[in-house]
Formats: sequence, C-alpha cells, structure tokens
Amino acid sequence: MSASLDGFWLVDHQGQLVDVNDAYCELSGYTRAELLTMRIEDLEVNQTPAEIAQHLRAIRANGSARFESRHRTRNGSFVDVEVSAHFDATRDRIVSFLRDITAKLAADRVLRQRTDELTERLKELRCLLDLSTLIARRDLGFDDIMQRAVDLLPPAWRYPALAAAQLTLPDARYATANYQETPWQMVCDLAASEATQGQLSVVYVEQAPGYEADPFLPEEHLLLEAVTQRLSGYIRRWRVEEELLLREESLNSLLDLSQRAFTLRERDIIQLALEEVESLTSSEIGYLHFVNADQNTIELYTWSQQTLRQCTAAHDEHYPLSQAGVWADCARQKRPVVHNDYQNYADKKGYPIGHTHLIRHVSVPVVEEDAVRLILGVGNKRSDYDEADVRQLLLTAEHLWRIVRQRRAEDEVQREAERVSTLARVASRLNAHLELATVLQTVCEETAQALGFPAASVFLSDNPAHAGCQTTTLSHQSGATTAECQTELLTLLAAANWDLDVFVLPPAAPRDQVGDLTAVRLIHDDRCLGVLAVYSVGTARFWEAADTILLRGLANQASQAIVNARLFTEVRQNHVQLQTLSRRLVEVQEEERRHIARELHDEVGQVLTAVKIDLQSLRRQSAMTPYAARLDENIEITQRALEQVRNLSLDLRPSMLDDLGLSAALEWYVQRLSQAAGLKPELTLPTDAPRWAPTIEITCFRVAQEAITNIMRHANARHVWIDLQYSPDDVRLRVQDDGQGFEPAAARLRATQTAASVGLLGMAERVELAGGQLKIESAPGQGTSVQVIFNTPVLR
Repeated sequence: MSASLDGFWLVDHQGQLVDVNDAYCELSGYTRAELLTMRIEDLEVNQTPAEIAQHLRAIRANGSARFESRHRTRNGSFVDVEVSAHFDATRDRIVSFLRDITAKLAADRVLRQRTDELTERLKELRCLLDLSTLIARRDLGFDDIMQRAVDLLPPAWRYPALAAAQLTLPDARYATANYQETPWQMVCDLAASEATQGQLSVVYVEQAPGYEADPFLPEEHLLLEAVTQRLSGYIRRWRVEEELLLREESLNSLLDLSQRAFTLRERDIIQLALEEVESLTSSEIGYLHFVNADQNTIELYTWSQQTLRQCTAAHDEHYPLSQAGVWADCARQKRPVVHNDYQNYADKKGYPIGHTHLIRHVSVPVVEEDAVRLILGVGNKRSDYDEADVRQLLLTAEHLWRIVRQRRAEDEVQREAERVSTLARVASRLNAHLELATVLQTVCEETAQALGFPAASVFLSDNPAHAGCQTTTLSHQSGATTAECQTELLTLLAAANWDLDVFVLPPAAPRDQVGDLTAVRLIHDDRCLGVLAVYSVGTARFWEAADTILLRGLANQASQAIVNARLFTEVRQNHVQLQTLSRRLVEVQEEERRHIARELHDEVGQVLTAVKIDLQSLRRQSAMTPYAARLDENIEITQRALEQVRNLSLDLRPSMLDDLGLSAALEWYVQRLSQAAGLKPELTLPTDAPRWAPTIEITCFRVAQEAITNIMRHANARHVWIDLQYSPDDVRLRVQDDGQGFEPAAARLRATQTAASVGLLGMAERVELAGGQLKIESAPGQGTSVQVIFNTPVLR
C-alpha cells in the first residue's frame, strides 16, 4: 500500500484509524503517528459522528460502498476525496482507498458553469428564433402576436419562475399573468422613427437568489434590446400595413413590393418602388437618391424610366448638397417639402440643360438617428400634391429604406462572415509554417484567392523605418504575372502616395502591364516591413470598399507571420550556433582532460617515482641510519602523492577508454568506485563490442560516471546495475540503482532556476550534442534508471 498513489485507511468498527499509507499522510498533511490517534470524525467534514457511525454500520452490512466526502487537512484546508470502502470480515476492519478529486470537482464546477452559460445563451437564441417565427406569422392578429411575444420572454431569463414581462403601447397593454411592479426590473423603449411607441419591461417578482443589486445578466439586457428592436420593427411594419390596407389599391403596391423584396437585387427593388410611387401619385417624374454618411453629398442613384426618357442632362454620381436645388430642401430641413408652383418659387435654382421642366414637385427624406439616409421625390402631377401624396411618399420611402437597410445588413453580415472565414483559413495556413519563404508564398496565394485577383506580390522593405516602400525589393509573388509586370509594379509602388495605408492605382494612371493595382503597407510596431499588393495583368477588376477591409486584415496577419518567421529563423540560427559552440566546448574539454591526464602520468608521475627511488636509495645507505625514520615517512608521503596523481589522471581520462574500449573502461571504473562506496555492482557488458566513434564512447562513459557519482552522493543505494547493449541499429547504456529515487521533473525545474541538479542538464546536453537520447526514470522510493541511446551508431 505504501507505493499506492491513492490514500489508504484501515479502521475498526468504531471509526478509529488503525493503519494509513504515506499517500494519505501527504494528502492530509498529518504524520502517520498523528493519524493513528484519530478517528474518522476528526477528519470528516460533511458528516456528524452519528452519521459516520451509521455509515460504518451500512458498510459492514453491505460489504462495500463508494462515495464522495470532504476531509480536513492539518493546515485547516479541505480536500475532496472519493472513498472506496470494503468490509474485511475476517479482521473486523474496514479497508478504504481515498482518491483526491479536488481538481476533478473543480473541473466539474467549471463545466457546469459553462454548460449553464451555454444553456442561457440557447434560451436567449430560442427566444429570438421563436419571436422571429411568431412575428412572421400571418394567421394571427396583432394583439395575439403581442401577447405571445410577451409570454416568450420569462422562459428566456435566468430565473424563469421569478420572471414576468409587460409590453405597454399608447393604446394597449400586454403582460404575463404574474406581472407586478417590483424593484427588480429592466425596461427598454420601443422607438419608432419619430416618437416612442411604448415600453417593454421584464421584472423578477421576487429577489433573485444571490443578487442584491442588478440581478440581470448583461446578455439579458442585450436580449431585451434585441427583442425590443424586433418588436419595434414589427409594430412599425404592422402600422404601415394597416395604412396600406386603408389605402386599398394604392397601398397594395407596397405589399407587393415587400413580398418581392427578398427575390430582387437592391437596385431592382428601388426601381420597382419608384415606378409604383410615381404611378400612385399620378406623377410624370420620380427619383430616389441616397445621402452619404458625411451628410454633405448626395449619391444620385436612380430615376424612373419615364424620367430618363424626358431628362437628358448629364450628372455626376456624387453631388454636393450645397449645390442642389430646392428639390433637396427636404434633406436640408429633414422634413417633407411640397412645391405646387415650382416655377414661381423665389429660392429655386436653375437646372442643367436637358433637365425635365418642373411644374410641381414633392420630396421626402428618410431620417434615422438624426441623419438623412435617402430622398424620394416625384414631380409634375397634373394637380396639386396633397397630404395623401406626402404620406404615400413617406410610407414608401421608409418602407423601402427598411428593406434596403436589411438587405445591406444581410449582405454585410455575409461579407463579414466570408471575411472572418477567409482570415481564419489564412491564419491557419500561416500558423502552420515558420519558414519565411513558405510564409510569403502562402500570403501571396491566399491574398490573390481571397480577393479574386489573378496575381499578388509581397515586397519586403530594405529600410523598415521608411514610411513608404521606395526601397522595397521583390520577395515572392503568386499567380499570373511576368517579369515586365513586376518591374512596372515596383515603379508604380515607388511613386505611390502613402498618405493612406491602402494605395489604389487611379484609373487614369499610366501603365503598360498592370491592369488594376491595390497595395497595403505591412506594418508591425510602427515599422514598415514592406508592401502586399494585388493586381491584374492587362485586365481590370472592380475594387469595392469591402475588399479594402479584407486586404487590411490579410496584411495584419501577413505582418505578424513575417515577424514570427524572422524570429523563428533567428532563434534557429542562434540554436545551431549554440549547439556548435557547446559541442566544440565538450571536445576541447575532453582534449584538455586527456592532455592533463597524460601530463600528470608522464611528467608528475615520473618525477614522483624518481623522488621515491632516490629516497629508497638513501635509506639503504648505512650513513643515513640516523635519518631512517624520517626517510621512511617521506617515502610513504611520496607513495601517497604518486597514487593520488595516478587516480587523478585516471579520473580525468582513463587511458583504457582509448586503448581497450567502453566495456573495459566501465568495468574498471565501476569496480574501483563501488568498492570504496560499499556498492554491489552487477555489470552486463559485452566482451565483443566494436569500437564506436570516440564521441559515443566518451559520452556513454561520462554519463555513467555522472550517474554513479550521483548514486554515491544522493541515492543511498545498495545495488547498482550497469547494462551495455548494442545492435547494428543502436547502442544502449543503462545505469540503474535501488536507491531513494527523486522527481525528475522537479529536479530539472530546480536546475533551470538554481544551481542545484545541474548534473542532469549537463548529461542531457552532452548526450544531445553527441546525437543521442537521454531517458531518466525515477520516483521517490523506487530507485533511478538513467539510459543513453544512440541510433545508427558510427564505428571508429
């Protein structure tokens, strides 16, 4: 039981601990002597003594039990354990194994928390999905949909049993049966284009458990806002549809427009609406223009077909609002404008040659968040325009804007999803490579593919501090390109205006080979790494604003990948240099050891031998009899010095390693040291082993030398086994002892942080430099095994 990783108990029928193992001592922090004086109730946290006694009786009756419990440790902390108890009837004892499950329970708690969070998000998504399905139904009335929408909310909240909801409109109220005013509520306004339509609120009828302030999750606030927005949109749409029903045939066209909105392109939808509103107002001309985000320019978007047949005036795509005539007053004033006597209007401006002659005119804006989004206008009705015409235009314009906005949002979501997917794919490919050439080629291929260009190139800067790319050189390219095209590309980029981070070649710019060109600087930590360019050869490609966003994202990923690749190359080169220097240092060290050993043996040893011979000669002379005792003492000192020099020479570099090989050197070294240390060695050494390369033999010998030294110093072992095996494919040396063992991972950590256990690092580094593998297996109380493996060893 002492070797078991789990804790072990042996208790009597009264709960007195009779025996424990070391694992439970380590788990509880108590010593064995302390634990043997304790009862279960001294350690158990969850059960009372009476419950413990009852539990013991149940185990004795049933024979075994498995349960979870919590124990108190010596330092006052708690540890969760899984107990597997068995009743030993022969000894009238209960045997229990206790496993520490603190980490497991913590992981389970995290999993439950994540599961709870996911459950909450799924409830919220289900609420939104059900609401979308509900408001899309045509078989239910308005009141029914509103009530059902309110009933959908409480189940989506964290504490559905405590949740209640209410929707208040100017002329109606919808609430769950348990709704009441409480301090714990969240409210969101239902806003129309001009005024608040009502409020949507969710409350807890009782205080939520564990919350004193705001009991609602941040996601629940977002959910309420999303529900409010959808209900607001539904209410606006419903009121529009009510107005359409009241206008009968004239408003049925808008219903038809709504039904066809999702099957037509945006321009086709707008064109259809424009033709319908022109017909409904009995007008002869019609137009729809968008106001740009700067609120200073108008995007001249489209005219009705009848208008285009009458008007031949040239126009620009973007028109300054300040230069527009009174037809744009609705945008400046943010309200509908009617001119039933246009020609006599004092502040009107002239219109270009070829423009349709205006008699009457009405225009309305669509205002959202205090910004004009579009202008819808008609003109030349045979009679004056009235409020009904204004209402018809407003109705059409706002309904059309919702369609356009939704379509654009959907298109943007789809584009964003495609961008994210593209960037994720590119990131995955780039992260899979750290070679700079492969990274650059991947960047070119992915950029050209993602943006639909036939070719892409990366130019790395020779001067990273430069703001532009005048000093760039071609690194990599992908796709259909030519050398002439690359030369022209460098010229165009060198002359580019880099005031903005993205350069788009103007259509009028002179070029021979390049069709379209868009480039972005590769920036990292305010340093220009180079330029990423996509281009066509000969043909043109339309560049969209969304392409710029994707190109910037690709450039950011490319910049980071280039930096990572360069860092990897630098680290790899430094690692190779470090290994070369380390290998050379080991070689020099061994050469120096061999030299010193030879000098000690040949020079110092000979001198000491000569001194000893001279002293012995003097001792034999009769005249030196009075000095015999001192001569004998000096002869003994000289002999000890000679033996020490010989031992030192052998420790530095045993000559038999070079002369007789690894097996003989190991046998000599082990027998020599084991006798002095009192070890019982068992050697398994082949007598017919070939001579391997000096690097392999000296590495194996040094590892064995270090391992045996460690055994003598730290292991407190009685036996040591040295096993040398070889085959045509490998050489294996194992040094094993039966000592006290240790934790290799902890020892390696100490070696990297302090000067302790550096011998392990030294062995590992020496073996790695020699091209081998070092395996150290050990555990407290289980001895240690050190193994060196050389695959495909080189012979001498």
